[in-house]
Amino acid sequence: MTLSSSTRHLGPITAGRIIGIAMVLILPIALMAPKGIAPLFVITALLVISLSFERYRAILNLRQPAFAAISAFVVLAAISSIWSLTPGETLYSAMILALTCLGGLAITIAASNLTIEERAFVEKSSIVGGAIGLALILFEYSTDGFIKQSLVETFMTEFQPDKIYYLEDKPFSPALSPGVTIYAFYIWPLAAVVERRFGLLALILALLGLCIAIAIGRSYTPILAIGLGLIMAIGALLSSRITAILSTAGIVIAIAAMPFFPGILPNPNTETLRLSYLPPSALHRLTIWNTASERFKERPWLGIGMNATRSLYSRKDAVRREYFADDPDKKWYNIFEPIPLHAHNGILQIWLELGLIGAIALGAILLSLIKMIRIGFRQRIWTASCFGLYTSAIIVFSLSFGPWQSWWQSALWLSAGFMVAARNGDDIDAVE
Repeated sequence: MTLSSSTRHLGPITAGRIIGIAMVLILPIALMAPKGIAPLFVITALLVISLSFERYRAILNLRQPAFAAISAFVVLAAISSIWSLTPGETLYSAMILALTCLGGLAITIAASNLTIEERAFVEKSSIVGGAIGLALILFEYSTDGFIKQSLVETFMTEFQPDKIYYLEDKPFSPALSPGVTIYAFYIWPLAAVVERRFGLLALILALLGLCIAIAIGRSYTPILAIGLGLIMAIGALLSSRITAILSTAGIVIAIAAMPFFPGILPNPNTETLRLSYLPPSALHRLTIWNTASERFKERPWLGIGMNATRSLYSRKDAVRREYFADDPDKKWYNIFEPIPLHAHNGILQIWLELGLIGAIALGAILLSLIKMIRIGFRQRIWTASCFGLYTSAIIVFSLSFGPWQSWWQSALWLSAGFMVAARNGDDIDAVE
């Protein structure tokens, strides 16, 4: 279904320019102040809606499976306030989720209806934004985060770096990790644009440089996200059908097995030596996942309510956990709640909060997106880029941030909008 209606231009302001400017701004914001992505998303959504409000009323008439699945998930999240441990917080979070989804759909619809001139602006903006992001990453890692630390010291009365792990009694934390993670998403629309404008060799060189920049940061989640994303993108170039089948099987298995997965792994608190190949952050996550898996068993069908994980523990429940206690060279510890605010695994947290029904709803969303990618584009490079973005997003969703964090949801929607905006003009967009 094509969504068509008149579009107003406010002087030089068009939907394409708004999205292009967001592409230039997102990486500096993500690297310096990740929570600023949420305001960027809100401003972008409101501006594109104001340019063509009538078009976005058509969102309510969409018949795409993905839209139906997202709508069902939002409704379930709201209904879970009935049995939630924190009904007020759940209802509020569900309302924010609904508004975020509407804003994200507005951006992707706007991105699917750009003119040739607007697409040219988006392409240039993606290259400029990617170059700025790359320069910032390299500068910050070469100067031990000079810009970010200067900003924090300037705007905070007391400098409190986000460092929660301790190695040899010295704190450490990859401060640029959220921004580098967003770069792992940004790579995919950028890759599609580079291939279109400069060819395959330029694409290979650009990907190599970007991957090296991400690897320099030694933040394992974005490295894994981009690595598996590249594998899936290459697979899609060879056969999008087989890649879609494998993705479908992988999603079904991952969702079904996630509540039981931590229990089959060595216990990170008592069997650390068996996990010596993992970085400290991974051991900490395994500890959290074990707790979440145990708490899931208390309400396996409906869960404890959307965003109620935050209420399970408070700072008074914080405990000191030591790892590699018998190895002085590797010994380290942290002091945290059994589940600090969220489960650091979106799939597991949805099982914990929305139970089996929520897991099924999540699966419906993810599977409908695979179908949309599979049939959404004529050219393989664009299908491959979409599979790369999809895979990278799933990896990060399963290893890091809380699923209901506003900046994280905003980053996902903006990344989807950028991917749609960067598509070739003669492609068939799945939103249409």
